[in-house]
Amino acid sequence: MLKFFSLHLKPNGCLLFNSGNSYAETYGEMKGQDFYHASLDPEEYITLLAQNGFNLMLNKISDADCGSRTVWLAQKID
Repeated sequence: MLKFFSLHLKPNGCLLFNSGNSYAETYGEMKGQDFYHASLDPEEYITLLAQNGFNLMLNKISDADCGSRTVWLAQKID
């Protein structure tokens, strides 16, 4: 997905997303719907962001304000 985002963002555009805190797969529920969730290890996200032309601006692991998810903010490099 990071390659897709990079191809569609304008230079200096920002990407904000959240992930789990480690490599994992799980199932959950939201508003009565079952959801499949998968996450990479944070180090892998860092590598993939760099490989796809992003500069990591913010990374908060287990952010209490975001349901203990990991928050990412990255900017596409010119």
